Amino acid sequence: MATDTFFEIKKRVVLFAIFSFSVVSFGQDNQLSTLAKSPQINLQERTYAGVEHNNTDTTRKKSSDEKLSEEEYLIKLSKDYRTVSTANDANFLGVPNNGTMHIEMKEGYNMVGNPYPSAVNVHNFIDSNATINGTLYFLDKVNTDVAANSYATLTKIAYVSNSNKEDLSIGYFKEGDESNWFINIAQGFFVKATSDSKLIFTNSMRRITQANPDFVNSQTVTPQKGLYWLNLSKNNGVYNQMAVGYSSKGTLAEDKGIDGRNINQDFYLTSLIDGNYYSIQGRPEFTSDDIVPLSYSVDVSGTYTIAIDHTVGVFKEGSQNIYIKDKLKNKLHNLTNDSYTFFSKEGTFVDRFTIVYEPR
Repeated sequence: MATDTFFEIKKRVVLFAIFSFSVVSFGQDNQLSTLAKSPQINLQERTYAGVEHNNTDTTRKKSSDEKLSEEEYLIKLSKDYRTVSTANDANFLGVPNNGTMHIEMKEGYNMVGNPYPSAVNVHNFIDSNATINGTLYFLDKVNTDVAANSYATLTKIAYVSNSNKEDLSIGYFKEGDESNWFINIAQGFFVKATSDSKLIFTNSMRRITQANPDFVNSQTVTPQKGLYWLNLSKNNGVYNQMAVGYSSKGTLAEDKGIDGRNINQDFYLTSLIDGNYYSIQGRPEFTSDDIVPLSYSVDVSGTYTIAIDHTVGVFKEGSQNIYIKDKLKNKLHNLTNDSYTFFSKEGTFVDRFTIVYEPR
């Protein structure tokens, strides 16, 4: 693709009022792109540029006449827009990127994004960048609950959603087809850099896709040895999700590109590795005597529910029971049969729940 050709692309962003953000990315180095105004996007009032380093927000508001460069942008929906979700086309006009791209990063969390007018393969991207921890975070804020989790989490083995579960604009993450996972055109996300370094994008990462990411469903897939997703839910339907997977590639230590640390705050369910919180954990090949310690955090006292969202591999269709052990109540509950509801005080708890796979 010639890099001197003017290009127009539409990015369909699912927008939610009143507290709603989407991260987008488009534009070529040393070139300028324009995000065409739409009825729901005001460039001056609703568009922010910048990155986060070590959880410090350094975003800045764009000026009214400033064009979009190769940075990534945080777009906020107008406050007076309707409070139900709607798809909105954002038009990007400019010269498309081609070839190898290097993005400056500072140690800590950086807002980056797919710089190409084509999808980027997840596995190729993670494997090609030695100075990130191998986890991608997608900011996908919804307005169901102002305290709802903002970040969906992705590694090479699993994608865990936030309460905006049905937003497919981020990419394609079908279980069993991991090698073909991709990040969509103009999609922004966060990575954690282990040092001041450069993030790399290359043409070898790029993939040609159709508008509907399900076009790869007909391909032969190889399922995980075992993988399941658990949801911690509030009464209003807001939930946080975690995943645990088993394969020959996982260990009980932190594995780059497999384990994904949790960065959500105040409300989450995670597993533990060496006392640290993980939204996604890959473990060695499955044995029924394994024990998975959990942690959770809730922002108000009340009633909560833990339930299986879905399963693949050895856990598919209830072929292997998944039990939750409540050490506070001295109860063992089979999540494969139904969800577990409990009362919790506000706070973070690291020793109440474990997952086991046989009665004990």
